[in-house]
Parts: sequence; structure tokens; C-alpha cells
Amino acid sequence: MSLYLRFRKDYLNYLNSIIIPALITALTIPVLKRMLGSGEYGFFANHYNGLLILTAISSGWVSQSIIRFFSGTDNKLELAQKSLLYVIIVQLVLFIPVSIWFGWMQQDWILCFLLCATLMASGIQSYHMALAQSGFMSKKTIYSETIRTLTYILGAVLLVSYTTLKPVYALFISVFFSFLFSTLYLRKKIMISLVDSSVESKSEHGFSKEIFKPFLKYGIPLSLWFAFANLLTYFDKIIIRVQFGPEIQGNYQSMFDLLSRGFTMLISPVLISLMPLLTVAYKEQKYGEIRSLLKKILFFQIAGFLIAVICYWWFGAAWLMAILKVPDTMTYRKMGFIILCGTFIWQIAMVVHKYYELRMKSHYLLFMVVAAFGLQLLFFQSIKHIQDPVWYSMGYLCSSSFYLVMVSFKHILRFFMNLKPKN
Repeated sequence: MSLYLRFRKDYLNYLNSIIIPALITALTIPVLKRMLGSGEYGFFANHYNGLLILTAISSGWVSQSIIRFFSGTDNKLELAQKSLLYVIIVQLVLFIPVSIWFGWMQQDWILCFLLCATLMASGIQSYHMALAQSGFMSKKTIYSETIRTLTYILGAVLLVSYTTLKPVYALFISVFFSFLFSTLYLRKKIMISLVDSSVESKSEHGFSKEIFKPFLKYGIPLSLWFAFANLLTYFDKIIIRVQFGPEIQGNYQSMFDLLSRGFTMLISPVLISLMPLLTVAYKEQKYGEIRSLLKKILFFQIAGFLIAVICYWWFGAAWLMAILKVPDTMTYRKMGFIILCGTFIWQIAMVVHKYYELRMKSHYLLFMVVAAFGLQLLFFQSIKHIQDPVWYSMGYLCSSSFYLVMVSFKHILRFFMNLKPKN
């Protein structure tokens, strides 16, 4: 089977694993926003986004390293066991300072405990998802993500509606159990596959001697990369809340959740299915197939972006405001359009930077995302005198565009060099 056909098959499986949760989430965001109000929903979303950043720091690098090195080791069971140990150790190291800092700052030790428990659960679930992707168990993720989404939605609605818990407590309890049930399902399926593959390989080579150093060298910069990448979508929410209050921030947050995360859920199967396939193809030196596949994906992404822009201004903006109960003003319409552009540009950059991932140049990616975050800070500093929230929503668009230019620079330079006439 060609690389493209294998990608298309896995993409459709991952799309099925995401599209159902995406539709459920899209329907639930306006419900939760109405039940909680813009301010309370924005408070939960800010803390949840912060939690995702900590998860990226603590376990994202392990997940990406698993995907990159899984096909290169014979002893896959040992790789899985040691990787889980890394995740747990880092999570525990983060658990104590995060709990002390948050408990002292917020004076809410119950919320502190829920955040730390959810951090542990999300990190371990992310690790299991990486193993499933590396083992090409794309169909299993359909059930796993459906379990996670339904657990969160049902738990959130029931706890908010029928208990006296604070809404933010109810939501994080639901998030915790959603990750837990998803992990239990994946672990059962993955361990069966890993034990079978280890018995078949009968390899005497251990993971620790062959891949330990490059595993960490590749993965550790990615932990910081994930942190800064998440900050690109987090910092603008904080500034808008400070500058314009919780009402505008809550409306902007709900728009971002529905537009950016909604489209990301639809596009993310590309990235989920892509890296394991590219890793195997790169190992087998199928460079032509890799280039051809990436060009097709970029073409479809750009075409999808143009269609999304037309639909947004034709009817999508009006539907978005009506669904979320956001005032249908040109200000909010512009903010929605900026979110849409920033999301697609970032997803295109995620495909382009596979060039560096395959060559294990994760430290280059870290440098570029730090530069993009620095540009975002400078942008916010330069517009601090402007009292228009539209400008502050442009921070993500500017930083994602800059990151795309940086990861594409080598390819752009090579293209123009090839245009030079030969002497």
C-alpha cells in the first residue's frame, strides 16, 4: 500500500475518532456558556488551558518521542514501560510546586487538588494515545475519544445541574474522569498488542542502550516547545480579560473554543496519522513519497482554508454569534475571522515543520517558537494604548504567521535559489 493510501486510511479512522467528539463539544460549549455565564466559563477555560500547557511540558515531549522512535526499536514493550515511568516522574515533580503555588495564590485547595489530579490523568492519557498512534491502532482511538468526550459532557451537565458543587469543581471532576476512563480502555488494548509484538520479536536489544540518549535529546526541547506553543493561544485571553473584563474575554474564549478547537479537531487527524507514517517511510528512505504526500496535504489545507473563509463571511459568522449568544457586531465578527486565519496558518506550519521533526532538530523548533512568542509579546506591548479587543486577538495570528515563515524559510530560500539562471 502506498504512503498516501495508508495515510488516507488512517486519516479517515482518526477523523471518525474526532468528528463525533467535535460535534458533541460544539453543541455543548454554548450550553455550558449559558449555564455558567461568560465570566464563569472564561474562568474555567483559562484554568483548563493552563492545565494543557502543564500537560504539554510534562508529557507532550514523551508522546512525541514515542511516535518518533517507536518504529526504530525492537523492544517496544520496554520503550512503553520506560516512557510511562518518565511521564509519572515528571508529573510528580510538577505536582508539588504547582499545588503549593496554586493553593497559595488562589486560596482554593479543592480546586488545586482537582487541577493536579487532572494534570496527572491527562498526561497518562496522552502517553497512551501516542502508543496507539505509533502502533497504527487508529480504530481504537475512535472508541477512546468517544468515551472521553461523552464522560466529560454527561458529567459536566449532570454535576452542574443536579449538585451544589461550584461549577468549576464540577467541570474539572468531569474532565478528570473523562481522561481516566479513556486511559483504562486504551491501556487494555495497547498492552495486548505490545506483549504480542515483544514475544514475536524475541529481541535481546534493550530500549535504554539504543535510544535512551536521542530519546531525551529529541524530547526535552519538545517539552518547552509545547509550553510556548500553548502560550501563543493562552496569553491573549489573559490580556483581554485584564484589559476589557470577563464578559468580553468569555465571549472571545467561547468563539475561540468553537472555531479554533473545532477546526483543529477536524484537521488534527492529519497530524495524528502523519507522523508515524513519515517515521517509517523516513527509516525506509522513501523521500520522494514523503515529499509528494506533504505537498498534497498542504494543497488540501490551503483549499480548505479558502472554503472556510468564504463560508464564514457568507453565513458562518451569523450562525456563530447566534449559537454562542455573542453580540452580532463587526468587532466580534472580525475577532472570529482572525481566530479562523490564525488556526489554519498554525496547522499549515505544523505540517511544514515535520521536516525538522524527521531530522530530530527539535531544538531548532524550540528556538523558532520562542521567537514567535517573543514577537507576540512585542506586539502586545506596542498596542497597549489601543482600546479595541480586535487588535489583541491578532496576537495569535501574528505569532503563528511568523512561525510559519520561520519553519518555511529554508524551503522558500531553496525555491528561489533554484530559480537562478545557470551560468
